[in-house]
Amino acid sequence: MKSEKELRPILIKGAPSITNGLGYFHRWCAEPWTWDTELGLTKTLALVELTDGSVKFIEPEYIKFTKPYKVK
Repeated sequence: MKSEKELRPILIKGAPSITNGLGYFHRWCAEPWTWDTELGLTKTLALVELTDGSVKFIEPEYIKFTKPYKVK
């Protein structure tokens, strides 16, 4: 698992049932988009750790990275 210093901080704004605020981005995830899994449709979501320690899937349009990505 990445340390807090390696996680990218994000600002969360407008996400349903989540208070606006700060969090940490862990990774992108592809989740089933419909109940019919035979179709194979997926939806991309961000796996985010909130400042209270809870972890949520959040749609990409509700997050903003607060620091640019640095390639190592």
